[in-house]
Amino acid sequence: MNLSEFLKLGAVPWCSLLIVACAHDELKVAPGEHAPVSKNVAVSNAPDSPVAAPGLTTTAAPQQAALGDTLPTSDRSQWRPKMPIVRAGSCPGEDCEYGYLVTPCKDLPLLATDSSGAKQTGIILHKGDTATLVTGNLHLLEPGIVLMKRDYAITDIVDESSDHNAPRPDTLRFFAGDTVYVLDYIELGTWNWWYRGKLGRGDEFWTGVLQRSHGGDDEKRPAVSISRPRGEWWYELQVDSNTEGGWVRAGRGWWVDLSFVEVNSDWKCGGPGGDSDLSGTL
Repeated sequence: MNLSEFLKLGAVPWCSLLIVACAHDELKVAPGEHAPVSKNVAVSNAPDSPVAAPGLTTTAAPQQAALGDTLPTSDRSQWRPKMPIVRAGSCPGEDCEYGYLVTPCKDLPLLATDSSGAKQTGIILHKGDTATLVTGNLHLLEPGIVLMKRDYAITDIVDESSDHNAPRPDTLRFFAGDTVYVLDYIELGTWNWWYRGKLGRGDEFWTGVLQRSHGGDDEKRPAVSISRPRGEWWYELQVDSNTEGGWVRAGRGWWVDLSFVEVNSDWKCGGPGGDSDLSGTL
Protein backbone atom coordinates (compact mmCIF):
# COMPACT_ATOMS: atom_id res chain seq x y z
CA MET A 1 0.00 0.00 0.00
CA ASN A 2 1.47 3.35 -0.95
CA LEU A 3 1.30 6.55 1.13
CA SER A 4 -1.61 8.06 -0.76
CA GLU A 5 -3.77 4.94 -0.21
CA PHE A 6 -2.90 4.94 3.55
CA LEU A 7 -3.97 8.55 3.90
CA LYS A 8 -7.27 7.83 2.21
CA LEU A 9 -8.06 4.81 4.41
CA GLY A 10 -6.64 5.71 7.82
CA ALA A 11 -5.67 9.31 8.30
CA VAL A 12 -9.00 10.92 7.39
CA PRO A 13 -11.14 9.06 10.01
CA TRP A 14 -8.59 9.77 12.77
CA CYS A 15 -8.54 13.47 11.89
CA SER A 16 -12.34 13.50 12.05
CA LEU A 17 -12.29 12.02 15.54
CA LEU A 18 -9.80 14.62 16.71
CA ILE A 19 -11.94 17.46 15.35
CA VAL A 20 -15.05 16.10 17.13
CA ALA A 21 -13.17 15.71 20.42
CA CYS A 22 -11.84 19.25 20.28
CA ALA A 23 -15.30 20.63 19.54
CA HIS A 24 -16.77 18.71 22.49
CA ASP A 25 -14.29 20.22 24.96
CA GLU A 26 -14.74 23.81 23.84
CA LEU A 27 -15.90 26.14 26.63
CA LYS A 28 -18.46 28.75 25.71
CA VAL A 29 -17.16 31.92 27.31
CA ALA A 30 -17.18 35.57 26.50
CA PRO A 31 -14.41 36.82 24.22
CA GLY A 32 -11.20 37.56 26.11
CA GLU A 33 -12.17 35.54 29.22
CA HIS A 34 -10.53 32.32 30.34
CA ALA A 35 -12.73 29.74 31.99
CA PRO A 36 -11.13 27.44 34.57
CA VAL A 37 -11.15 23.80 33.58
CA SER A 38 -12.64 21.41 36.12
CA LYS A 39 -10.79 18.16 36.71
CA ASN A 40 -11.50 15.13 38.87
CA VAL A 41 -8.67 15.62 41.35
CA ALA A 42 -8.12 15.00 45.02
CA VAL A 43 -8.74 18.11 47.11
CA SER A 44 -5.49 17.53 48.99
CA ASN A 45 -3.60 18.00 45.71
CA ALA A 46 -5.27 21.27 44.80
CA PRO A 47 -2.56 23.81 43.89
CA ASP A 48 -4.27 26.70 45.70
CA SER A 49 -5.29 24.77 48.80
CA PRO A 50 -2.93 25.63 51.69
CA VAL A 51 -4.10 22.74 53.88
CA ALA A 52 -4.28 19.10 52.85
CA ALA A 53 -7.55 17.23 53.36
CA PRO A 54 -6.83 13.50 52.92
CA GLY A 55 -9.65 11.36 51.67
CA LEU A 56 -11.65 14.15 50.01
CA THR A 57 -12.00 13.36 46.34
CA THR A 58 -14.40 14.36 43.62
CA THR A 59 -16.44 11.90 41.61
CA ALA A 60 -18.88 14.17 39.78
CA ALA A 61 -18.46 14.80 36.07
CA PRO A 62 -16.65 18.05 35.20
CA GLN A 63 -18.85 21.06 34.53
CA GLN A 64 -18.44 23.51 31.69
CA ALA A 65 -18.66 27.27 31.78
CA ALA A 66 -21.25 28.92 29.56
CA LEU A 67 -21.75 32.36 28.11
CA GLY A 68 -22.94 34.72 30.85
CA ASP A 69 -21.26 32.84 33.71
CA THR A 70 -19.39 34.73 36.40
CA LEU A 71 -15.84 33.54 35.82
CA PRO A 72 -12.99 33.94 38.30
CA THR A 73 -9.75 35.61 37.32
CA SER A 74 -6.99 33.48 35.84
CA ASP A 75 -4.36 35.52 37.75
CA ARG A 76 -3.38 33.12 40.52
CA SER A 77 -1.66 35.90 42.50
CA GLN A 78 -5.14 37.30 43.20
CA TRP A 79 -6.73 34.04 44.34
CA ARG A 80 -5.92 34.58 48.02
CA PRO A 81 -7.22 37.85 49.50
CA LYS A 82 -4.71 40.38 50.76
CA MET A 83 -4.93 40.75 54.53
CA PRO A 84 -5.79 42.56 56.69
CA ILE A 85 -9.18 43.71 55.42
CA VAL A 86 -11.20 46.31 57.35
CA ARG A 87 -14.99 45.96 57.14
CA ALA A 88 -16.04 49.47 58.19
CA GLY A 89 -19.47 49.71 59.79
CA SER A 90 -19.76 45.95 60.19
CA CYS A 91 -22.37 44.88 62.73
CA PRO A 92 -22.33 41.32 64.10
CA GLY A 93 -25.41 39.16 64.26
CA GLU A 94 -28.99 39.21 63.05
CA ASP A 95 -30.85 42.55 63.17
CA CYS A 96 -27.72 44.28 64.45
CA GLU A 97 -27.71 48.07 64.57
CA TYR A 98 -25.86 51.00 66.12
CA GLY A 99 -26.83 54.36 67.61
CA TYR A 100 -28.12 53.56 71.11
CA LEU A 101 -26.96 53.99 74.69
CA VAL A 102 -24.64 51.48 76.35
CA THR A 103 -23.07 51.26 79.78
CA PRO A 104 -19.56 49.88 80.48
CA CYS A 105 -19.13 46.76 82.60
CA LYS A 106 -15.56 47.78 83.48
CA ASP A 107 -13.27 50.75 83.02
CA LEU A 108 -12.76 51.36 79.29
CA PRO A 109 -9.90 53.66 78.21
CA LEU A 110 -10.81 55.01 74.76
CA LEU A 111 -8.26 55.10 71.92
CA ALA A 112 -7.99 57.73 69.18
CA THR A 113 -8.37 55.15 66.36
CA ASP A 114 -9.32 51.51 65.92
CA SER A 115 -5.82 50.17 66.42
CA SER A 116 -3.99 48.55 69.32
CA GLY A 117 -1.09 50.95 68.80
CA ALA A 118 -3.26 54.07 68.85
CA LYS A 119 -2.83 56.80 71.44
CA GLN A 120 -5.27 57.04 74.30
CA THR A 121 -7.70 59.95 74.17
CA GLY A 122 -7.53 60.51 77.93
CA ILE A 123 -11.20 59.58 78.23
CA ILE A 124 -12.01 56.63 80.46
CA LEU A 125 -15.54 55.29 80.66
CA HIS A 126 -16.23 53.91 84.12
CA LYS A 127 -18.72 51.26 85.13
CA GLY A 128 -22.12 52.89 85.38
CA ASP A 129 -21.36 55.65 82.85
CA THR A 130 -23.34 55.90 79.63
CA ALA A 131 -22.15 56.40 76.07
CA THR A 132 -23.54 56.08 72.56
CA LEU A 133 -22.46 53.09 70.51
CA VAL A 134 -21.74 54.88 67.22
CA THR A 135 -20.40 52.18 64.88
CA GLY A 136 -18.09 49.19 64.62
CA ASN A 137 -15.23 48.00 62.41
CA LEU A 138 -14.14 44.43 61.80
CA HIS A 139 -10.43 43.92 61.12
CA LEU A 140 -10.04 40.60 59.27
CA LEU A 141 -6.60 39.12 59.89
CA GLU A 142 -6.91 35.63 58.39
CA PRO A 143 -9.66 34.18 56.14
CA GLY A 144 -11.48 30.95 56.82
CA ILE A 145 -10.68 28.05 54.49
CA VAL A 146 -13.33 26.10 52.55
CA LEU A 147 -12.25 23.28 50.22
CA MET A 148 -14.40 22.27 47.24
CA LYS A 149 -15.02 18.51 47.14
CA ARG A 150 -16.77 18.66 43.78
CA ASP A 151 -17.98 21.08 41.13
CA TYR A 152 -20.79 23.36 42.30
CA ALA A 153 -22.87 26.10 40.68
CA ILE A 154 -25.05 28.80 42.26
CA THR A 155 -27.90 29.55 39.88
CA ASP A 156 -30.27 31.60 42.02
CA ILE A 157 -30.29 34.41 44.59
CA VAL A 158 -32.66 35.50 47.34
CA ASP A 159 -35.08 38.20 46.18
CA GLU A 160 -35.04 40.58 49.15
CA SER A 161 -38.43 42.05 48.21
CA SER A 162 -40.18 38.68 48.48
CA ASP A 163 -37.65 36.65 50.52
CA HIS A 164 -37.86 33.89 47.89
CA ASN A 165 -35.27 32.52 45.51
CA ALA A 166 -35.01 34.07 42.06
CA PRO A 167 -32.78 33.13 39.08
CA ARG A 168 -29.37 34.81 39.00
CA PRO A 169 -28.60 36.91 35.92
CA ASP A 170 -25.54 34.67 35.57
CA THR A 171 -24.19 31.47 37.11
CA LEU A 172 -21.44 31.44 39.74
CA ARG A 173 -19.31 28.31 39.38
CA PHE A 174 -16.90 26.66 41.82
CA PHE A 175 -14.55 23.89 40.73
CA ALA A 176 -13.42 20.74 42.49
CA GLY A 177 -10.11 21.12 44.31
CA ASP A 178 -10.38 24.91 44.63
CA THR A 179 -10.21 26.97 47.82
CA VAL A 180 -12.89 29.46 48.86
CA TYR A 181 -11.65 32.02 51.39
CA VAL A 182 -14.45 32.90 53.80
CA LEU A 183 -14.29 36.45 55.18
CA ASP A 184 -17.10 37.29 57.59
CA TYR A 185 -20.55 36.24 58.65
CA ILE A 186 -23.48 38.51 57.76
CA GLU A 187 -26.66 36.91 59.11
CA LEU A 188 -29.07 33.99 58.67
CA GLY A 189 -26.41 31.65 57.26
CA THR A 190 -25.09 34.25 54.77
CA TRP A 191 -21.35 34.95 54.41
CA ASN A 192 -18.94 37.13 52.49
CA TRP A 193 -16.24 35.12 50.71
CA TRP A 194 -13.36 35.53 48.26
CA TYR A 195 -13.03 33.12 45.34
CA ARG A 196 -10.26 33.28 42.73
CA GLY A 197 -9.80 37.03 42.99
CA LYS A 198 -13.46 38.06 43.31
CA LEU A 199 -15.57 39.08 46.30
CA GLY A 200 -18.86 37.22 46.65
CA ARG A 201 -21.58 36.53 49.17
CA GLY A 202 -24.34 34.03 49.70
CA ASP A 203 -25.64 31.15 51.79
CA GLU A 204 -23.11 28.66 53.13
CA PHE A 205 -22.83 25.57 50.96
CA TRP A 206 -20.33 23.74 53.14
CA THR A 207 -20.21 21.62 56.25
CA GLY A 208 -17.50 21.75 58.92
CA VAL A 209 -16.23 24.27 61.44
CA LEU A 210 -17.89 27.34 59.86
CA GLN A 211 -21.32 25.80 59.53
CA ARG A 212 -24.18 27.76 61.10
CA SER A 213 -27.18 26.24 59.30
CA HIS A 214 -27.57 22.50 59.80
CA GLY A 215 -29.64 19.96 57.88
CA GLY A 216 -30.15 16.28 57.31
CA ASP A 217 -28.14 16.27 54.08
CA ASP A 218 -25.01 17.97 55.40
CA GLU A 219 -22.78 15.13 54.20
CA LYS A 220 -23.94 15.81 50.64
CA ARG A 221 -22.72 19.40 50.63
CA PRO A 222 -20.14 20.13 47.90
CA ALA A 223 -17.52 21.65 50.22
CA VAL A 224 -16.03 21.40 53.70
CA SER A 225 -14.66 24.17 55.92
CA ILE A 226 -11.48 23.39 57.82
CA SER A 227 -10.67 26.69 59.54
CA ARG A 228 -12.44 29.83 60.70
CA PRO A 229 -11.64 33.45 59.84
CA ARG A 230 -9.72 35.36 62.52
CA GLY A 231 -10.07 39.03 63.28
CA GLU A 232 -10.63 41.85 65.76
CA TRP A 233 -13.77 43.83 66.52
CA TRP A 234 -13.54 47.54 67.32
CA TYR A 235 -16.38 49.82 68.47
CA GLU A 236 -16.66 53.59 68.56
CA LEU A 237 -18.19 55.03 71.72
CA GLN A 238 -19.24 58.65 72.11
CA VAL A 239 -19.61 60.34 75.49
CA ASP A 240 -23.13 61.71 75.68
CA SER A 241 -22.29 64.94 77.47
CA ASN A 242 -20.42 66.18 74.40
CA THR A 243 -19.01 64.97 71.09
CA GLU A 244 -15.87 63.43 72.58
CA GLY A 245 -15.25 59.73 72.33
CA GLY A 246 -12.97 57.05 70.96
CA TRP A 247 -12.52 53.40 70.13
CA VAL A 248 -12.43 50.25 72.22
CA ARG A 249 -11.64 46.66 71.26
CA ALA A 250 -14.18 44.05 72.32
CA GLY A 251 -15.51 40.64 71.35
CA ARG A 252 -17.67 39.68 68.38
CA GLY A 253 -20.70 41.52 69.61
CA TRP A 254 -20.49 43.48 72.83
CA TRP A 255 -22.55 40.74 74.48
CA VAL A 256 -19.71 38.21 74.07
CA ASP A 257 -17.27 39.41 76.71
CA LEU A 258 -19.64 41.95 78.30
CA SER A 259 -17.26 44.88 77.93
CA PHE A 260 -20.43 46.98 77.76
CA VAL A 261 -24.15 46.32 77.41
CA GLU A 262 -27.15 48.17 76.06
CA VAL A 263 -28.94 50.30 78.62
CA ASN A 264 -32.25 48.74 79.74
CA SER A 265 -31.61 45.51 77.80
CA ASP A 266 -31.77 41.89 78.89
CA TRP A 267 -27.96 41.76 78.89
CA LYS A 268 -26.56 42.69 82.29
CA CYS A 269 -23.01 43.24 83.51
CA GLY A 270 -21.88 40.16 85.38
CA GLY A 271 -24.20 37.91 83.38
CA PRO A 272 -23.16 34.96 81.25
CA GLY A 273 -20.95 35.86 78.30
CA GLY A 274 -19.61 33.91 75.37
CA ASP A 275 -16.18 33.29 73.93
CA SER A 276 -13.97 36.09 75.26
CA ASP A 277 -11.02 35.39 72.94
CA LEU A 278 -10.95 38.82 71.31
CA SER A 279 -8.43 37.85 68.64
CA GLY A 280 -9.91 34.43 68.01
CA THR A 281 -12.34 33.09 65.46
CA LEU A 282 -15.34 35.07 64.24
